[in-house]
Amino acid sequence: MTEKDSNNVIPLFSKKSKRTEYPPTEVVAPEFEDHPSSKAKRKPKTNSTWGDSTHKWLFLPRFRSSAFGWKSDTPIKRLKEAVSEIKKVARKEPILAAEGSIKLIERISNALMNVDGSSGAMGSAVNAAIEELVKIISSAKCDTETRAYWLKRLYDAHEADEIPYIEALADYFGELCASKELASKWADKLIEPTQSYLIDRKSFMSSFSGTSVCLSCLFKAERYDELLQLLRCYQYNFLDYKSWGAKALAAQGKIDEALEYAESCKDSRNVYEDIQISQLCEEILLQTNQEKHRQQAYDNYALRANQRTTNLATFRAIKKKYPQVEPQKILADLIAIESDSKGKWFATAKDIGEFDLAIELAKNSPCDPFTLMRASRDFSDSNPGFAMQAGFLALHWFIQGYGYEISNYDIYHCLDYARAAASKIGKENELVACVNDRIKNANPKDFVVKALREKL
Repeated sequence: MTEKDSNNVIPLFSKKSKRTEYPPTEVVAPEFEDHPSSKAKRKPKTNSTWGDSTHKWLFLPRFRSSAFGWKSDTPIKRLKEAVSEIKKVARKEPILAAEGSIKLIERISNALMNVDGSSGAMGSAVNAAIEELVKIISSAKCDTETRAYWLKRLYDAHEADEIPYIEALADYFGELCASKELASKWADKLIEPTQSYLIDRKSFMSSFSGTSVCLSCLFKAERYDELLQLLRCYQYNFLDYKSWGAKALAAQGKIDEALEYAESCKDSRNVYEDIQISQLCEEILLQTNQEKHRQQAYDNYALRANQRTTNLATFRAIKKKYPQVEPQKILADLIAIESDSKGKWFATAKDIGEFDLAIELAKNSPCDPFTLMRASRDFSDSNPGFAMQAGFLALHWFIQGYGYEISNYDIYHCLDYARAAASKIGKENELVACVNDRIKNANPKDFVVKALREKL
């Protein structure tokens, strides 16, 4: 970029963010015939359009600067309470709820600046909150002046976000504009500095806070060709930006090209980004509402795109999204991709009524003995045969050294559950013989073995 070109770069909003490197000056708010930029810096007179300015939000004093310490439990709770409060107001007063949403977003980063976010729990809670708040703001029916004022405040909050907690807000900016016209005007103001940044980016770690905002607005304005042309200036396969290119191709009906574009960003060293790409491709296919694309989404992306914190949660997420697929097939496919830890799918098999498969999984691969013990207790009346086997396998894995913070009482209870189930089908003696045979060759000094011998 020549010196002459650099002088023509459109400046950024308000104060410079420390993490913003491009462009070096400020961007003025988009101008409208009924919304001069001189008025965008102050809130218009209070009237019915803006809601009740005297409304007292309970969350406001809780989200003051540095309000929370390093533990994340309390701020997560307070954030959920704040979103619930706003959603409750939104049922009757959507404009007031939108104002409350913006006030909360403006305060999040400063309030949470001391919170330890290393576990990811705090960041996940903030992202979930932003998703809900965006729906409230974008769905509120208001005039252009009001929405322009909201967007100015949201952009300033995003730009000043140094931690960053509300970084995801930029991806929703087109949706927040609520109209193609407004999104297009924001894109016009940001497209030149965004292009300068994408072309001249000297480091993968440098950033311009308006890039995602610009891409989101171009997409909302349906200026797909310009969006794709802009991304051609970018030399890195950074999914946060490139995903907009895949979405633009999909919006034009070019599904195969969109999938290829997204998968071109894959990096074998980045497992997390691989999951994100699978989620993006799955979303593109499901949005077509075509059966062939639904099947393609399941076959190629569903198992990877719907990973959750537990195996049971993963299964349920896939089942909810693909009701046409048999639960047994989903479970079989999930087990196949984790052949080294099949025992972890015991609880899922149990929950869908595949009791024989559940026992087979627990026999052939390590399984949490406490999960097996609870199954033995819970199914003692409804399925005593399954309960007996689950109790015996729990004892087996206890002896093998699995389980945490085990006490003698855990061993006693486990044996009692198994014997109670066995007695209902007349196999108590058989069970006791199997347990004795199992501990015969075990280490006699092991406390689990000692506890069983005492109990037997």
